[in-house]
Amino acid sequence: MHLVLLAAGKSSRIFNQIKKHKCLIEINNKPIINHLIDNGIKNKINNITVITGFKSTLLKRKIRNKKIKFIYNKFFSKYEMVYSIYLALKNIDDDILISYSDIYYDGKILNLINEKKKKNLLLPIKKNWHKIWRQRKKPIFDDAETLKIKNKKLIEIGKKLKKISDAKGQFMGIFYVPKEIRVSLIKIIEKKKLYKKQTTFLINTLIQKKIDIDIISTNLSWYEFDDLEDLKNYND
Repeated sequence: MHLVLLAAGKSSRIFNQIKKHKCLIEINNKPIINHLIDNGIKNKINNITVITGFKSTLLKRKIRNKKIKFIYNKFFSKYEMVYSIYLALKNIDDDILISYSDIYYDGKILNLINEKKKKNLLLPIKKNWHKIWRQRKKPIFDDAETLKIKNKKLIEIGKKLKKISDAKGQFMGIFYVPKEIRVSLIKIIEKKKLYKKQTTFLINTLIQKKIDIDIISTNLSWYEFDDLEDLKNYND
């Protein structure tokens, strides 16, 4: 399995305040992205690639690990997250575990994915997500999104939340793509021209295409750094 960390964006909602990528926020004196790399290594994932873009040279210097590979997204300011995912799918002929790089989570989540026999796309979700939203002090109906499940399959994600029962968990910014499905995803992204879309839009498109997405529910620790308030609340 190949771990891919998405780190091409400018972190526009927080960059002006912290003057660095969100993935370089330090937790216990170490950048988040280095914690994520360590998680992969501890779970015996030997192939790790970082998708870079904005200030790519700085990011490489901060990572300081000669075993890590890099793919440069030259369209980081033009396209959205799906294009970075597309680059990973195009360049890596393997089972791929895709992870955002502005999230801090328990490495055991990777072990849960590793242990499961995987023929379908796989999405770990944060089951007790309400607790995290309280810690982040986010208004649920302004920011939270739908996540609907039926028979342990994902049937909807990323729509505006109107009632709590429509969010059976929190998308964690992590999902697994088995090698056998990789080419199908590439074709869907190319045909639909999804380069300017976010990840949840892509996932909903796959659901509409009748591609099964399995769910792993977990209460293991997870936190997202979306803006300066998230950083402050985490430190508090």
